[in-house]
Amino acid sequence: MNPKPIDVTPRQMAADVALALRDNVPRYYWGAPGIGKTQILRQVIERENRKYCDFRAMILDLPDLQGYAIPQLMRPGEPCPMTGAPGLPPPDSPDAWGIVFEELNGAARMMQGALYGTILERNGLPKDNRVFATGNPASARGVNNEMPAPLKSRFRHFNLILCPDETLAYAQSAGWHPFVTAYHTMTGGKEWSSFDPKSPEETYACPRSWEDVSKTLHAGAIPSDLLTPTMCGSLGYGIGQKFAAFCRLWNELAPTINEMRTAPDACPVPDDAAAQWFLAATIAANKAEATANPAGFSAWAIPFLCRLPDELCVFAMNAATPHTPQIGRTPAFIKSFATNARYAALAQFCK
Repeated sequence: MNPKPIDVTPRQMAADVALALRDNVPRYYWGAPGIGKTQILRQVIERENRKYCDFRAMILDLPDLQGYAIPQLMRPGEPCPMTGAPGLPPPDSPDAWGIVFEELNGAARMMQGALYGTILERNGLPKDNRVFATGNPASARGVNNEMPAPLKSRFRHFNLILCPDETLAYAQSAGWHPFVTAYHTMTGGKEWSSFDPKSPEETYACPRSWEDVSKTLHAGAIPSDLLTPTMCGSLGYGIGQKFAAFCRLWNELAPTINEMRTAPDACPVPDDAAAQWFLAATIAANKAEATANPAGFSAWAIPFLCRLPDELCVFAMNAATPHTPQIGRTPAFIKSFATNARYAALAQFCK
């Protein structure tokens, strides 16, 4: 895919949303389905202490926007009161709002035309508002109606693209399941997205579907005969099967997982790289134990991790330590990482 001059990464989009809240110029963010447009908008808008409004013009008709008469509230000599547009905040709201017109290019052409004044003059919106819109490109083969040029010109346009490193950093900071972050670290971030509008499959891998998988893994054990259908049902056939095989290593490595605690210096370490990644992810997942007993956790986890390749040790500690900074002050952590050049990336946690 050839890059476009308006391409931005998730980090850049978040920075631009913050700028839009200050300069009050409407923004339109394009991007593939499930790449994270809405989530970034919601997080930044709410972080800046504004209320978030998600308006779906695609599922509404023109009368919905214009409002319906309320005859029972009519008074002689006065205009008939009208209902407000469903989903939009009341015009007299005193709150600060961030209003997002989701999938605006999927709305009917008549609805798009009716929104000219809403977007530019902010007709019918609260006084303190900021306007955004999102949409999937026509190439995504979703619901799409070509937007009138005058409506397009009311926005500053950007195209959100996937950045594997930023997506991984976000997943780690948001507490996604370590199996997900370990898998993407192992695969070099190449399988965050498999979206292909020409594919006959029902779904595909994207940041949104990976977050769903993380939620399912956090929810508890998945029956063994349901694991592959579950992953393929979220991620598509190819990536789903590979990730299910990665998760299935749990049963094969159960003896090593049990021995890690009792004999971290002597228990067998598998030669298979995927198995090693899985063990590192398993240790990173022990946040509850790490929080309750940092010294005890470090006493067995760190000696075992130091037997794995350096990048796996760093991965596991980077996943566990930010949530439990006390680990960085345990004797085992200081002994292994404080002055060891191999683990310079971890020395910061010793402070």
